[in-house]
Order: sequence, then C-alpha cells, then structure tokens
Amino acid sequence: MPMKVSDATVSTFDTVFQKFISEAPKNKANLILFLADEDPSTSLSWCPDCVRAEPVIYKKLETSSDDVALLRAFVGDRPTWRNPQHPWRVDSRFKLTGVPTLVLWQNDAIQGRLEDHEAHIENKIDALVYGSRLEDHEAHIENKIDALVSGSQLEDHEAHIENKMDAPVSGN
Repeated sequence: MPMKVSDATVSTFDTVFQKFISEAPKNKANLILFLADEDPSTSLSWCPDCVRAEPVIYKKLETSSDDVALLRAFVGDRPTWRNPQHPWRVDSRFKLTGVPTLVLWQNDAIQGRLEDHEAHIENKIDALVYGSRLEDHEAHIENKIDALVSGSQLEDHEAHIENKMDAPVSGN
C-alpha cells in the first residue's frame, strides 16, 4: 500500500494535524516525523541526523504492506528550533527535545517515539511501527521452523534422501 504523506510547518500544523487525526482510523500506523527544514544554500536539511535518518525511515515505510500515514512536521530553521519556547518543545503532547523525532500516534496520544540518536536504526523503526504485530509475525515464523525441525516433514525429507542414496546408480 502506498504511504500517505502530509507536510506541515509550525504555522500550518494545527490544520494538517486535525486532518491527520480524522483519517487515523483508516491506517494501520500513523506516524509523525518532526524534522528540520532544508537549508536553502545546500538544499539539504540543516540537521545531520535528519539527513541520515530520513532515507532509512522512508525506505522502511514505503516497503510496508500496511496502510501507513506519515505527517512530516518541519520545525523551522536552526534559530527557530533552538528557541527553548519552540511550540513543539513546550507542547505537552510532543515535548520535543531533538530532531528527527519519529512518533507513533494512536488513540489520540503518542504510543512510542524514536529520538534523534536512534531514528535511523531500521530494527527500532520496525519495532515502533509494527510493535506487537512484529512480535506476532516473528513468533509465527519460529513456530513454523520448530514444526519443520521437530515434525514429520523433516523425518519424511530425511527418509527421502536416504532412499535416494540407497538406490543403485545406473551405469552406461
């Protein structure tokens, strides 16, 4: 399924966020990625952690088979973000301390978050996005492996191999 992406700035956030919340029940995962604006002189984010994390996050979300919504919330330029009174630093819902910050939004609250120093780590992104569904999937795979290793399927396969090895080799 395609990832649904919305963009917001500090000034447009409330409107975009309300739409994001209203559409949340349609998605398996609803994420907000707080990140730095692009530096106009380089066309890259002024935040090196954002430059490192963004492609990893996008790759993980774009390959998901689930409906995923991503709200990219741009914090502004460096001086705007550095202000201790930045709206998302003081907002009790978000309490941001760094960028990038990837949050899982469910039931009108943050259910998990990855801060700047860990937002680029693939298995942490998976754990945040898929949570218990990932654990359920891993348990299902482990059960399948256990069944193959201990079950009759393995014994049947071994017997088949032994029969092949015991069969006479036809010569010319």
